[in-house]
Amino acid sequence: MRHKRLLTITICLFLASVMLVLGCRKSAEDYVAKGGSLYLQGQRDEAIAAYNKAIEINPKYANAYLGRGIAYYGKGEYYQAIADCTKAIELDPTDALYYSNRGMAYYKLGEKVKAEADFKRAKELVFK
Repeated sequence: MRHKRLLTITICLFLASVMLVLGCRKSAEDYVAKGGSLYLQGQRDEAIAAYNKAIEINPKYANAYLGRGIAYYGKGEYYQAIADCTKAIELDPTDALYYSNRGMAYYKLGEKVKAEADFKRAKELVFK
C-alpha cells in the first residue's frame, strides 16, 4: 500500500514538473503530458506510445524517459523501468525522482542494495 501511495505521489510530482516546463519544448512535452494522462486512466500501452513519440522528438528529454519508466513499472516490467530511469539519470543526474523511481523498480526485483542506494541518492538530492 505504501508503494502505491509513493507511486501516486511520484506521478503527481512528475506531472507537475511537466506542467512547469510546458512551452520550452512544446511537441515533446505535449506527448509527455498526454502520456501522463493516459497512464492515470490505466492505459499503460498507450502512455508508452506517447512517451515513445516524445523521445523520438527529443531524445534528450529526461522526463520522457521517466514517464515511460513509470508506465513500464505500472505494467510490472521492472527491467524496462530501470533502463528508462537510468537513461533519465544519464541525461540529468540531479533529479531525485529518477533515482526514487529506479529504486522502486529495483526493490520490486528484490535488489534491495541497489534500491537502498537509489533511495539514499534521492534523499541526498532532495535535502542538499
